[in-house]
Amino acid sequence: MKDRIREIREHYGLYQAQFAQRINKSPGFISLVETGRSNLSRAVVERICAIYGVDEAWLVDGKGEMTDKAPVDMENIGVRLKAVRKDKKMTQMQFSSAIGYSKLQICFIDIGMNNTSDELIHKVVSVFEVNLEWHLTGKGEMYSSAPEKLDDELARWLNEHPEMIRELRRRSELEKKKKKREKVEKKAKKI
Repeated sequence: MKDRIREIREHYGLYQAQFAQRINKSPGFISLVETGRSNLSRAVVERICAIYGVDEAWLVDGKGEMTDKAPVDMENIGVRLKAVRKDKKMTQMQFSSAIGYSKLQICFIDIGMNNTSDELIHKVVSVFEVNLEWHLTGKGEMYSSAPEKLDDELARWLNEHPEMIRELRRRSELEKKKKKREKVEKKAKKI
């Protein structure tokens, strides 16, 4: 799987940090995966497939094609960038401020006079949770699905440390007993 992760990243022309940011992971984690020193959880595999439009069977087992998605459409990236801004009902100034670029740069992109950089594209994708595939190709939904509530690394850590789960349960039980005791004492004072 490590080689296929690198292949996805290179297909989209991303650095490890850019790739990792979209799937809510650290660049170090991606480095570990690409060198075969760490594996992906099921949830991360699903997130990669959803965000990058990758076929899950290909990613997991190497079967089939990576994706049947359209190639990158560089000519219309500026048009889609403007569509995001309009969908968010933001002025050029508000939009540029949100992504850390000048209003003039956004103005030029809006009127088609400036090519967007990879950095700007990834900033828009990250800040506004835009689907990278849509932004690059115009295919699919404009926005990515919401991230999971429980981070995979936390879940993995808890699974590796069952004593912490037992301790949390013990403390929860103690808290319940304490509240029950306080309730009984409160009733006793009324009598």
